[in-house]
Amino acid sequence: MNTKSRGLVALLILAAAMVWSNARASLVAEGAKVEKLAGGFAFTEGPAADAQGNVFFTDIPNNRIHKWSLDGKLSTFRENSGGANGLYFDKDGNLLACEGGGRRLVSINEKNEATVLADNYQGKKFNSLNDLYIDPKGGIYFTDPRYGNRDGMEQGGEHVYYLSPDQEKLTRVIDDMVRPNGVVGTPDGKTLYVADHGSDKTFAYQIEQNGSLSGKKLFAPEGSDGMTIDNEGNIYLTRRVVAVYNKSGEKIEEIKVPEGPANVTFGGSDSQTLFITARTSLYSVKMRVKGAERKKKTEYEELTIGTIDTVIETPVLTGKSLPELGKMGIELPGDASEKMILVCLWDVQQRPSRNYVKELAKKAGELAEEDVVVVCVQVADVEDNVINEWVKENEIPFAMGRSVAEEGKSTFDWGVKSMPWLVLTDRMHIVTSEGFALGDLDEQILKADVDPKFEQDVIKTVAGDLRIAFIGHGTLMFTFGGKTIHVDPVSREADYTNMPKADLILITHEHGDHLDPKVIEMLRTEETDLVLTQACAERVDGGIIMKNGDVKTVQGLRIEAVPAYNIVHMRSAGNPFHPKGRGNGYIITFGDKRVYIAGDTENTPEMKRLKDIDVAFLPMNLPYTMTPEMVADAAKAFKPKILYPYHYGQTDPNKLVELLKDSKDIEVRIRDMR
Repeated sequence: MNTKSRGLVALLILAAAMVWSNARASLVAEGAKVEKLAGGFAFTEGPAADAQGNVFFTDIPNNRIHKWSLDGKLSTFRENSGGANGLYFDKDGNLLACEGGGRRLVSINEKNEATVLADNYQGKKFNSLNDLYIDPKGGIYFTDPRYGNRDGMEQGGEHVYYLSPDQEKLTRVIDDMVRPNGVVGTPDGKTLYVADHGSDKTFAYQIEQNGSLSGKKLFAPEGSDGMTIDNEGNIYLTRRVVAVYNKSGEKIEEIKVPEGPANVTFGGSDSQTLFITARTSLYSVKMRVKGAERKKKTEYEELTIGTIDTVIETPVLTGKSLPELGKMGIELPGDASEKMILVCLWDVQQRPSRNYVKELAKKAGELAEEDVVVVCVQVADVEDNVINEWVKENEIPFAMGRSVAEEGKSTFDWGVKSMPWLVLTDRMHIVTSEGFALGDLDEQILKADVDPKFEQDVIKTVAGDLRIAFIGHGTLMFTFGGKTIHVDPVSREADYTNMPKADLILITHEHGDHLDPKVIEMLRTEETDLVLTQACAERVDGGIIMKNGDVKTVQGLRIEAVPAYNIVHMRSAGNPFHPKGRGNGYIITFGDKRVYIAGDTENTPEMKRLKDIDVAFLPMNLPYTMTPEMVADAAKAFKPKILYPYHYGQTDPNKLVELLKDSKDIEVRIRDMR
């Protein structure tokens, strides 16, 4: 090999080494070394950082809990600690401790007063509580091994337990370990890592909604005493060294400590210092990464709720203390607590379905206790009795808010005093806030355990039965000739997770109660055709655009686009809720039957000129579409054989029946399409 070639090879080797070095960059800050902060203890354990970054740790044999302050001073926080081992701060600033000697789990407040949270399981005392983790809901996982003398063990094994967020239910969630020890979870509360010190392995579990665990997987081929997690998802185990594993279970680094480490946590004002308890001492090392962030109280943040078409912007206040809210003119009950989340309803036409409310109620229990969200939304077009009936019907504890624009404040009618409250707004509004975005509710919440049951009708055609499923509001599903046709599918009306995939999807216009891109994506396959307006096509790719008056054959079905627009009802002078040329109604021919789905419209001239309509769906709600009188006027003009009022909100559909009682050639059918 000549000199030139050797030089090239050397450069390549150097470059590869540099790439490898960068890929394996140390988690320890550049130039940082492990430093001893304090010594002279018997056996240190259980480090935990408070909200400011001060680190508390235990000296088990000496029965003390110590505090290492941000200013570098050591103090004794608690004497006679019950042989406290693992520590963890909850969201209220209480220090929870696993008292190995006391064989109990306690919560210690700022006055150093201890409250017992659990001291037995099914009437039998615990072995010797060791370590704990608090999930985002406030539930507590803790390990209960026994080291040393095993006399007096009542449990008959060494297990892991879960105390529910309300601290009313204690469950044994792991019972197949030799000696469980360290435990930590991911910030999203979805994964729990538990070290089996006895079998020298660490396992990962999926956390279920009720706190139970499933999907046990081997995470690391070594056990651990205490453990922690950083903001990149890396897990820190403690044995002879601090061993760091990435979220895929690959060991990526070892941090050597002068004494054998027993536990670790991130602390300091920036949460970028790793504190290590190791035998007789407390150590620390500056890191490149930070501790995994836990949700903290927000001092004050002003956000905005805005409609998709930016017609309305409404202020939202997050994290304001209750006295601050009072200064703003927001009236709260005397027993209100900072666990509350106030409820608003935009308008009765946009009201959430019952399934939605129930699922939201479940979700509310997972929200951080310190969250305070006040949504000030005007609901002037909703009558009080309508709200009260809706509250009673759903049997869900919540409060309704009414904006009083002229006084510049909001008042709330409090029904049930249970906490926390819920946040409700219509689907056209999105709160852009880290960790809490109502725009994500459809994906995160609307997954009901039981598939909703919808009313169904069958229309006979020469080509077979046409089956109609009345989903709700403006949402329908047709089944015909082995094909499934979805009209305006939106998650506010149904959980589409297990609904039939679409052969054809029709979208009438771009408003949020008719267009839901996430649901469209869920229903589409490679064979699905999507028919929509130009305005909708700006938000969803790959559709067949139809303008008013267009006629196309799609999936073997003849489809005609009929203009859908307002003539009378306006947002403001000259500004209709649905401008002409922007939305479509559709006439679909199924065999020998012509079915007209009007979309959001009024009794337009184009509608009145329609011929040979067998089945018609006409909207009937104010102020967005038609009154019963307008629907009756249109129906008398084009004479559908069967008329379904839909999208009717709180309008009484029986009024339409009365108006058309003399039109014997029109059969009015009422289905639940609010």
